[in-house]
Amino acid sequence: MAGENRQSEVRFTRTIGLFSATSIGIGAMIGAGIFVLSGIAVGYAGPAAIISYILAALITLFTALSYSELASSIPIAGGGYTYVHEAIGGSIAFMTGWSICFGCMVSCSLYAVGFAEHFLEFFHSFGIRDIAVTIIGIVIALFFVLLNIK
Repeated sequence: MAGENRQSEVRFTRTIGLFSATSIGIGAMIGAGIFVLSGIAVGYAGPAAIISYILAALITLFTALSYSELASSIPIAGGGYTYVHEAIGGSIAFMTGWSICFGCMVSCSLYAVGFAEHFLEFFHSFGIRDIAVTIIGIVIALFFVLLNIK
């Protein structure tokens, strides 16, 4: 009945395997910056850019190992927010969750800017003007919007 108070336990199905989880993690850690900014980094630093990539990979390795240890210790869905909530709780976890969300929004925005620069350069190499590139971009964006409407 509508007035009944039903309490049921919600269970998440774990459908992501080891390969998928590893791929998602590597994609999130590497990001698009390595593809968009490598030329600029090599232009400024020269061969020393390789050393900076090695140092960044080392730091990323420690971050990945820390997250894997936390994930095995706290097997609850929720990622970074859940780990902080279990360790410290309350308002710090709230701030962590929103910081992660904000960081993802900024990252996606920067990925879009980098993609747009390469997109423009690609079409300019064929002599296509900016207005035509804008129309092509709008059509592609609408295609993906329509593709994802259920």
